[in-house]
Amino acid sequence: MNARRGYRMRTLVDKVTGKRSRVRVVRHHGFLGYWIHWTQACSGCAETPEGHMPDAQGMGCSECGYTGKRRHTFFCPFDVARFDTMIARREREKQARTASSGGAVP
Repeated sequence: MNARRGYRMRTLVDKVTGKRSRVRVVRHHGFLGYWIHWTQACSGCAETPEGHMPDAQGMGCSECGYTGKRRHTFFCPFDVARFDTMIARREREKQARTASSGGAVP
């Protein structure tokens, strides 16, 4: 653990390619994991009239700041099964609150 910054680094190995990568371990909703970041073509300006999304950069629009690219982030927990259970439980609780309040969720 890096005491100065308060986080740990972990080395992950991709099972398919065998590539190693260093990730910063973070806690999100009480679960340890890491954030995955990637860039792809903007869905607002890169979509063709036929509805296809090319891998290339889009033309630019107000949605992407006229760059043609979008930056995405996704949390990847180390214990996926427990994380999925927690998400499902929260969804059930939200549905129960919605049903008991007559459709309005606080």
